[in-house]
Amino acid sequence: MLPVLMRPAGRNAETSIKIQDDMKRFTRQKAETLHALVKTVKQRIENINTGGCGVLAYYLSEFLAMKGYPSQIICLDGEFDRYDTEHQSNMRAIADRDKKSSFVYDHFGLKVGDYFIDANILTRSADIPNIYGHLKPLGTMSRSDLKFLISLDDKWNHRYDRSQNDHMKKLLYGIVCRFSREVKTA
Repeated sequence: MLPVLMRPAGRNAETSIKIQDDMKRFTRQKAETLHALVKTVKQRIENINTGGCGVLAYYLSEFLAMKGYPSQIICLDGEFDRYDTEHQSNMRAIADRDKKSSFVYDHFGLKVGDYFIDANILTRSADIPNIYGHLKPLGTMSRSDLKFLISLDDKWNHRYDRSQNDHMKKLLYGIVCRFSREVKTA
């Protein structure tokens, strides 16, 4: 189980239980349907996993929430010893909205139900280290915290062209709307 490092403010215990119940109902079939659609973004957005993964995780999480599908943004990193040191200070700096700090993450993805989804893979969350052998899940991050990180252009890999963000946002909105329609008719 991933540690929850930051919880969105105002979430009460009843809401947390409802979200956990909703996530358990996110079946393998729904996960496969969503992932098949998400993979199409990789064909349209250049270098999505080289600086665009945070943007994908942010908007996908936002649009899924609008359609009633809760998710968690997962932070991954290849330096396994960073959890107790740099990651903790990252989370404090993010919470303080400190733009001068150096933030260290190798990848972001989304946990929906028991499944981890990004532009490349769909797997059970527990299997992330088996798929991404060099990456370890460090914990979760709120959408507002990731939105703050996304706004810091100089902190991301510059191989990803950030002018693609609006296009990716539109693509992901369409994908989530299509996903929502498809699972309702299934």
